Amino acid sequence: MSNLAEGFERGTREDQIYFYYIAKASAGEVRCQLYIAYDQNFITKQELDDNLTLCKKTSATIYRFIESVKVSEYKGLKFRKPIRILEKL
Repeated sequence: MSNLAEGFERGTREDQIYFYYIAKASAGEVRCQLYIAYDQNFITKQELDDNLTLCKKTSATIYRFIESVKVSEYKGLKFRKPIRILEKL
């Protein structure tokens, strides 16, 4: 989530996408850690399988999100139009 938040705060869509890919890669890192936890008998086979499924779903969701940002018209916070505050008459 932190990488997604950091990506959103970046100035351009390209920066956002870069950090979204980092978030997707983090899901891969978690899968690796799950295998280590299983090999060290910290989790059961069922816990490994359940969490691997969750990681894969999360990774796929992030990928679909990245693809949607790529085709969106949103350019990033850097290009956002300033909000004008109306003065009292």
